[in-house]
Amino acid sequence: MKSRIVRLMNQFCGAVRRRRQWSRSPVTEQFESRQLLAATLVADLNPTVTELGPVIYNYALSRQTATLNGDLYYVDEIDYLHRSLERTGPGGTETVLTTDAYWLTTVGDNLFFSGADAEAGHELFVTDGTAVGTRMLKDINPGGNSNPSLLTPAGNRVFFTADTPLKGTELWVSDGTEAGTRLVKDLLPGLGSSFIQNLTAAGDTVYFSAWLPHCGQELFRSDGTIPGTRLVADIAAQSSGSFPQDLVAVGNLLYFTVQGSAGRELWVSDGLATGTVPVLDGNGQRVTNVRSATALGSSLMFSASSQGGDELWRATGSAAALVRDIVPGVVGSSPGSLTVLGSLVYFVADDGVHGQELWASDGTETGTVMVTDLNPSGGSGVKYLSASSNLLYFTADDGLSGISVWRSDGSATGTLRLGDMLPGMSLTWSDDPLFTSVGDGMYFQADDGVVSGQIWLTDGTAAGTQVVSTPLAYSDSSSPAWLTELDGSLWFTAMNQNFTDNVNALYVSDGTESGTVRFVEPGLSDLSFIEDPRKVNGRLVFTAFDSQFRRQMWTTDGTVAGTVPVTNFAGSGLVQYANIVEFNNELYFAANDGVNGSELYATDGTPAGTRLVRDINPGPDSGSNFGNLGPAAILGNMLYFAATNGADGMELWRTDGTTAGTQMVSDLAAGSEGSYPSQLVVCNGRLLFSAAPASYQFALWSTDGTSAGTGMVVDLSCDSLTVVPGPVGQANSDLLYFRAYDSAYGTELWRSDGTAQGTSLAMDLYPGPMSSWIPVMVAGPASDVAGGDLYFITDDGTHGYEPWVARGNSVSLLKDINPGHRSSWLSLGSLTVAGDLVYLAADDGVHGLEPWQSDGTPEGTQLVADINSTGLPDDYMGVALVGDTVFFSTRGPAGTELYRAPFNHRPSSVALTGQQVAENRAAGTVVGTLSATDPDAGDTAVFSLVSGPGDTDNGLFVIQNGVLKTQASFNYESRSSYSIRVRATDSNGQSRDQVFSISVTNEIELQGLDVQLGQSQRSYVRYVDLLFAGAQDVSDLLSGGWNQFRVMRSTLDNTLPVNVPLSSSMISQSQNEVRFDFGANGLGGNRNTNAGDGYYELAWDRSRNGSFTAKKYFYRLLGDVNGDRRVDSLDSSLVTGSLGLANPERDVNGDGLVNANDRTLVLRAVGRKLKDGLFTDD
Repeated sequence: MKSRIVRLMNQFCGAVRRRRQWSRSPVTEQFESRQLLAATLVADLNPTVTELGPVIYNYALSRQTATLNGDLYYVDEIDYLHRSLERTGPGGTETVLTTDAYWLTTVGDNLFFSGADAEAGHELFVTDGTAVGTRMLKDINPGGNSNPSLLTPAGNRVFFTADTPLKGTELWVSDGTEAGTRLVKDLLPGLGSSFIQNLTAAGDTVYFSAWLPHCGQELFRSDGTIPGTRLVADIAAQSSGSFPQDLVAVGNLLYFTVQGSAGRELWVSDGLATGTVPVLDGNGQRVTNVRSATALGSSLMFSASSQGGDELWRATGSAAALVRDIVPGVVGSSPGSLTVLGSLVYFVADDGVHGQELWASDGTETGTVMVTDLNPSGGSGVKYLSASSNLLYFTADDGLSGISVWRSDGSATGTLRLGDMLPGMSLTWSDDPLFTSVGDGMYFQADDGVVSGQIWLTDGTAAGTQVVSTPLAYSDSSSPAWLTELDGSLWFTAMNQNFTDNVNALYVSDGTESGTVRFVEPGLSDLSFIEDPRKVNGRLVFTAFDSQFRRQMWTTDGTVAGTVPVTNFAGSGLVQYANIVEFNNELYFAANDGVNGSELYATDGTPAGTRLVRDINPGPDSGSNFGNLGPAAILGNMLYFAATNGADGMELWRTDGTTAGTQMVSDLAAGSEGSYPSQLVVCNGRLLFSAAPASYQFALWSTDGTSAGTGMVVDLSCDSLTVVPGPVGQANSDLLYFRAYDSAYGTELWRSDGTAQGTSLAMDLYPGPMSSWIPVMVAGPASDVAGGDLYFITDDGTHGYEPWVARGNSVSLLKDINPGHRSSWLSLGSLTVAGDLVYLAADDGVHGLEPWQSDGTPEGTQLVADINSTGLPDDYMGVALVGDTVFFSTRGPAGTELYRAPFNHRPSSVALTGQQVAENRAAGTVVGTLSATDPDAGDTAVFSLVSGPGDTDNGLFVIQNGVLKTQASFNYESRSSYSIRVRATDSNGQSRDQVFSISVTNEIELQGLDVQLGQSQRSYVRYVDLLFAGAQDVSDLLSGGWNQFRVMRSTLDNTLPVNVPLSSSMISQSQNEVRFDFGANGLGGNRNTNAGDGYYELAWDRSRNGSFTAKKYFYRLLGDVNGDRRVDSLDSSLVTGSLGLANPERDVNGDGLVNANDRTLVLRAVGRKLKDGLFTDD
């Protein structure tokens, strides 16, 4: 059963590619523009500062230390994501290259390594120890990574493997120049790889194992030429190969082990097929179970259990013999870590009396002895043997000082703990000290009792032992995790400075330092390892180990009274914290109560309301292995999950919350095997899941909750099922995305609507049969109108691991955050949805690993904050949105702590108090005052005129201190509307533009006065007309009534003013004129007398407030027929000359005819005149 589960989880099979055009339109809706303000530390919950030495990256498959010209080169793991190549020695420490580095290999005066270039990717590098002398040798795989590996020096060259698209991973060689860096031979021609392993130098030649179709994995050799690269021998003919390993060169011979029927067998080869034979013992039997082999002179020393227990052996040529049976019988002394120094081989062995101690051998039985018993009380646990030119170094525990660094000259008295030679120095180190020899010296890493992990250089003497690295100060971390919002506060777990005090204690924060406190309530003081707090039904639910180390469930509403344990399982009771879901106003979870095994439970949040739903697999030790529970597993009124009843294997079940309603849906794999349903999701009204009922492949299945309605959708090996909801109201618009393997495309992104015909490859992200590998995907924020998008991380072979988005028919790179081949995504599980944004941890190559956010657009994918401005990358442990503040856990100067960054919203609206200006006003006239509404309380804005749509007339206006003013005088009759574009920018640089239309209001313009229809005479005046700019002016004016006019008459010398009565019947419109008609008798009411003579003021109340500020002046003087403001003989002559004519200019009384009466009236008025200097408008 177990082996089948493993095969099920790892099997990938071919599938038929199906195509379908998706109906969903790309999202056009944009989220409201927001900006995160500067991130600040909420509280340093663990303020401890610790000094540490470098963290040397010790990758088991790659050499991570080497020496060159007396200095030590190592890879400093800045954190688990970023590394740098460092050089240290007596002269100090210096960074050689800020990049990943692997396979450090010294050849002559150069150090070769596999490094990373921002543009070229992982390629072969070389350095002479200086920054100038550090360079990429060759871009072996342009546009991709060649990933040089297995670097092995042979003579003055280095052999290695490298990957190219057209030839796969094959053998390469380099002499340190670009031209001399070349492919040796394409052992397996074409795209495939020969799977080279175990590169081992023998002089200028290398041996290795490789796979070819005709021989399987066998032994090969190469001198760096095509003809000199060949199969040595097909040891396991007509099989998958002998799988050579443990290659050791001894003189002109190569020893190695192959897979035999009785274990690993020892073989020897002279490089020819005829000279490749098994090594036999004195009885002619093959030597088996060989390990820890090393060359001692012309012999091979090794450990083997060929004749009983595991003991020390020696081989010369093809013959081998037991050196000494230290522990006779089948137990053996288990020699290990064989290391040569001078003419002896040193090793670790346990003689059954002294425990594991240091031994030495010259290859003879009598010369094989324990060097010294370092720990008489039971073995010192000697490990990590390494030799300089004259001393042996190792770690051991003498029972008094802990695991420490030791040195030995091979004698008991010369075997000393280095710390005992240096007063006050412990030089303890429980890990691999990474011993690296340089001449008669040895570099190693150890703890001096003050600073952990310093690099030391020693020649085995007190005077010759010195620390060569510089310690760095690190702020310890509280590592906030499980960030969750509840009722406007942030809840999370964290470790305080006392690591043993309630590990992962529960904290609550209001976003301030003083408001960030540990939540300690009755009963919680005994809890530890609090995990998975989540908001369910308005409460916080979490699990924790109680004082008896049983994982129980708790719930709180944030108050003392509301904090209660939900479960109190006795014995070995354990809540499976990863399986908690809200269903039917209860929490459903998996737990082992110590009585019924692992089963399905439900709770209403109280101990009394916690119940076993059904004992699906009865018995205390069996359990149903209940799992695969999640919110997406709810379909209709049923909760779906995977469980076994013991007889039918792991199958799909469902429950309505009752014992009777908890039933298996369908037994897809008859018998006890089970189909192992997993990744349950709901899509378009059906439950989709992955299951493997009849083969070792997990296919995509669908069910409506009945056995008859359960069937396979497509026979594709799929995982990471993720549903993206479609628009509300649009049937069958949900999309299921998943990873699946196809022989033509590798493992790529697929999508489905839940039907076979609706399942297709979304995109061949890494073109061809190579897989893109999508480590994480998440359904992004969804809107009712447009539905949602899928966000995921992948490597398309060009950009490295970067964020991508799938939207309807479109699958595209969201943003190449770290341009080129370098990946920006470096943190598993770092895609998180909070509010309407997606958050991820990314490294743009400049700021290190920092939090980023995205609204689904390239321009909206931005760095949240550079928390650690020192350039060191940050840990990124989660994000939560509380109101308008984003909280995230990341590493900064204070360690990995809680940070907050409030959202700054751009102004939501821009307003102008006045949007009109009267015509004919001077430049500088105030139009109105600008204001902005901002969701952020207390935020202010500045205003400016900006370019863009609607900016046509920006140049005619100016903004001064938020006040809009004119820069010109406007005329309504020429143009009545102007457009401007105003930007309101808040204090944090966020802005909103608003287009305003400024109206020019019509100003009624009094342009002149016309007396008696334009005549020059002022003797008879019936009509007086006020002239305006247009007829509309007159209409507007008269709509206000006649009483807005006033006529005053003074004497001819401008004294004794009196009001001239007006009435509505006297006032009328004549196009653009307001006409005052004083009747047939004219002004004064008698055309034949001077009663109407006088100086007149016609006033208009422009503002309609009784001020009558607009005034025009004229006069009436009986007998003044030529309009010269006086009556004299000239007027008399003009009248006399016009007698008998109908001449209105000479008609003194305006009766229509010039006659004797007119002459009489003139003669009577001679001498009368208007006072000199009086202004008139006529």
